[in-house]
Formats: sequence, C-alpha cells, structure tokens
Amino acid sequence: MFDFMDEIVEAVEDFGNEAVEIAATAILFLLKAVILITAPIWILPYKILGRPKGD
Repeated sequence: MFDFMDEIVEAVEDFGNEAVEIAATAILFLLKAVILITAPIWILPYKILGRPKGD
C-alpha cells in the first residue's frame, strides 16, 4: 500500500515539475513574441528623430 502511495506522490511531483517547465517555456515564448511584434514601434521614433547631435 505504501509503495502505491509513493508512486502516486512521485507522479504528482513529476506532473508539477513538468507543468512548471511548460509554463516557463510559454512565458518565454510570449515575451519573445511581444518584443518581436512591438519592436517596429520602438524603432520608428529613433529612425524618424535620428541620433542626438553632439556639440
């Protein structure tokens, strides 16, 4: 009976670890997608205004 319970606990721990890994991968993917999609919005003002001129 204890072996059965140990296997259940181990399976739940493995599931939790896998869920955390998948969530971390999804968050990284979403961050990269947001940066990729919004990058032109960041670049346009820099291209329009140009670099600040020195003295």
